[in-house]
Amino acid sequence: MEKHKNEVEQLVRKLQNTWLENRVADLTPFFDENVVFCSPGRTERIVGKEAMIESYKEFLSASTVHNFQITNLDIDIFHATAIAVLTFNVSYELKDKIYDEKGTDIMVLKKSKSNWKIVWRTQIPMQDSVA
Repeated sequence: MEKHKNEVEQLVRKLQNTWLENRVADLTPFFDENVVFCSPGRTERIVGKEAMIESYKEFLSASTVHNFQITNLDIDIFHATAIAVLTFNVSYELKDKIYDEKGTDIMVLKKSKSNWKIVWRTQIPMQDSVA
């Protein structure tokens, strides 16, 4: 069990580093082909690996991330399924406004033969403010 938790933690932290370093082309291995992202506060759903990666690309091309910090990461393992609950603080600039946000990122992962893949994800904003 502890081995699986460590694998999931490494994947989640590597995912964060990859997108923060704007290495969008390197995001492919993190996601299942049919991954679903439920957008926060909307009924919109992003379905599929390519659409998920495109959402990262769009955010990174439209904004500048000044700071991103993981404040807590809890992982639960249920056989070949993992749930990672990540709380974070982020500061970014979008259209000449600076946003300081806190939120929770929830990821459901599935273990394949050799590795974990994110199959479902959502974010829950905890606080929005414009500086």
